[in-house]
Amino acid sequence: MNKIIIIILVISFAICSKSWAEDKMEWLCGSQIYLIDLEIPEVYRRDLGKWEPMSSFDTYEKIIYDPDQENITLYATQEYIDKGLYQTVFDLRYKKHHPMGGSPRACTVSVFKE
Repeated sequence: MNKIIIIILVISFAICSKSWAEDKMEWLCGSQIYLIDLEIPEVYRRDLGKWEPMSSFDTYEKIIYDPDQENITLYATQEYIDKGLYQTVFDLRYKKHHPMGGSPRACTVSVFKE
């Protein structure tokens, strides 16, 4: 009985620690570095040595994380929608960045360490 409890605890810890570790991910896409925080959700871009939240850019109106589709989407403001640009998507499953108005790029993803 004790062995079963220990096995269940070890499996639970392994699952929980994996999900905690994936809350923040660093993405290297070409020359750009992004930090994706799924808890908030927020996407940060590394700019001049510091992390800038993309929600503070005039380009984006809202950010939505969809765990079912395994992506995080940044929706454009009306000004950019009028120009035919709608959204930027980070596809967590296939590790691809689909920038607004650009071609999809494969990215290198690692767990963020502060």
